[in-house]
Amino acid sequence: IKAKHGDQNAMFQVIKSFEGWIVKQCHYYNLKGYEVDDLKQVCYQAVIYAVYRLNEDELVTAPSFILRCMHNALRFECRKV
Repeated sequence: IKAKHGDQNAMFQVIKSFEGWIVKQCHYYNLKGYEVDDLKQVCYQAVIYAVYRLNEDELVTAPSFILRCMHNALRFECRKV
C-alpha cells in the first residue's frame, strides 16, 4: 500500500522481492537486439505498473497479479520482436 501511494523505499522492496523471478525469466528469453538488462527494465516497469493498479481490497492476490503482469510484459516484447 505504501508503494502504491508513492513511497520509493517500499517500491524498491517490492522490486527486490521479485528480483529472483525477474532474473530467471530474463535469462529464459533470448531476443534479438535485447540484452538481459533490457528485459529486466521491462520487468521493473511492469512491477511499477502493477503496483499502481493493485486494488487495496485484494492484496492477498497481489504477488500473483504482479507476476502475471511481468510475464505478460515479457511476452509482449517477444511479440514485438
